[in-house]
Amino acid sequence: MRDSSRQILDEKVDEFIKTIDEGNLVKDEGTENILGLEGYHLLPGDLPLHEFYMDELHYFSKCLIDSALKTHTNAKTTDFSAYWGWTAALVSHTERNQDFERYQEILRDYYYLVHSALVSERHSRLVRENHDLHMTLSRLNPSLEEVTRGSGLPLAATFGFSVLEGLLKRRCSDLSPDTGINVWSGFEKLIDDSDVSPVVKEVLQTIDDLDRYDRQVLERKMSGVPDLSDKDSLLWLVKEQRNYNVHGEGSTQAIGSLVLTLCSLVLLDELATCNYQETRTEVLQDMQHSQSTPMIHSKSPRAFYPVEVL
Repeated sequence: MRDSSRQILDEKVDEFIKTIDEGNLVKDEGTENILGLEGYHLLPGDLPLHEFYMDELHYFSKCLIDSALKTHTNAKTTDFSAYWGWTAALVSHTERNQDFERYQEILRDYYYLVHSALVSERHSRLVRENHDLHMTLSRLNPSLEEVTRGSGLPLAATFGFSVLEGLLKRRCSDLSPDTGINVWSGFEKLIDDSDVSPVVKEVLQTIDDLDRYDRQVLERKMSGVPDLSDKDSLLWLVKEQRNYNVHGEGSTQAIGSLVLTLCSLVLLDELATCNYQETRTEVLQDMQHSQSTPMIHSKSPRAFYPVEVL
């Protein structure tokens, strides 16, 4: 990791939290105030995500989670979409060239979650730029607007837990195929796993420290939060959210962002065993060459990561 990158990212997150909570961008309207802040980015302007080193990508997951859980609103910047999309682009390219056999089934579900999370943002951009297209899409039945509203983060807050558990089970090298696992026990095993990146271990331990967060804010951002007075683990709290969300008791957008970011972190840790710089170069070349292709395959890197950022 570059010496200055961690400091820059931490400063950007602190600035974001301060700006949001002082009401400079939004007013605090509760847990369902979900905002796409297009004019605000955690990423430094001169360092786009696809130019990050691998350990910087690992560390950025902590920054995203802090921005989601430390503010008094559910403000969400487009950095989340970039992180999920770039991870999916890397994985979709790598699985064609590396041994990802044990991830094969679960990757299909991960791609589905990422596509669902991106569709609302892409739909909004399309209709904003093309009025005629907006009118055409608005006449579709079933309603595309309702589909985009109901997919994405609400889906990640429910179905995403199963995907996260599946990824953890495959990433933990000492688990047999029939071993049961949950989010908390899975990340505990990951932290102790000798194959896991030191930066990922540090990030997980930092994220897990419940004392870093305002517990009253967490109670507003997550539904059905149990008594936290004697707890010290955020990942335990995430595990407790699983059944509450999966069985339809309630869901918040903060959970969807958190779960999909953790899914991406697990996959990025797996990718750390590959030659990342070589993979990164190949993915960017693939995306540039495909710009002239009218049709985009659903698993091509360009399907996940916007070409216009290159």
